[in-house]
This record gives sequence, C-alpha cells and structure tokens, in this order.
Amino acid sequence: MGGMVNYSNESKSKHLGVPSNDIKKYGAVSPQVAKKMAQGVRKTFHTTFGLSTTGVAGPTGGTKRSPVGRVFIGLASGRKVWVKKEGLKGAVEKLRGRQPRKGSSFFMKN
Repeated sequence: MGGMVNYSNESKSKHLGVPSNDIKKYGAVSPQVAKKMAQGVRKTFHTTFGLSTTGVAGPTGGTKRSPVGRVFIGLASGRKVWVKKEGLKGAVEKLRGRQPRKGSSFFMKN
C-alpha cells in the first residue's frame, strides 16, 4: 500500500507511467489521464486497487477546458477502470480537502 502526490505532468509520466502523449492530447485534467493514473498507482504499489484524482483546485490555473473545481477520480481494479467527473465549488483549501473524500466515497461505492 502507498500513495503519492503528482502535481507535475513529468511526475505523472515518470512515477505512474502516464504517457506524455496522453497528457498533451487530452490534458492533465481529463478522464483519460485519471484512468492511466489509477492504473499506474495499482501497478506501482502492486495493489488490488488504484485510486487517483486529477483536477484544478485554483484559485488560478483554470481554463475553459478545465475550470477551477473540475476533478476526475479514477479507480482501477484488475479487470476494470472507472472514472467519475466532479465539479467542486469553494475555496482552494476546501477543494483540496474534498478531493480525497470524494475519491474514498467513489471507491466504497464501486
């Protein structure tokens, strides 16, 4: 079991095996990258499940494609990968606190 925080695109590629082409094509905040991150967590830590979140907490950094509060949560098992899109509102501190809770909730429901 383990965990890591991968803010940079380079770290997502280096530590989780997310292809840099996927990041360039879809954006770091995308269902495709959340899926690859969850699969990478599972592979890196040799676990049954891998859980990932990727998003824009703000207060800056949002774009039309990925506005502040947009979050994708990925969950990988041996057979399937689920991705859920969330639109969180509030202050940066609250958003950063909500991402892990939303991820844990998503895991428990699946």
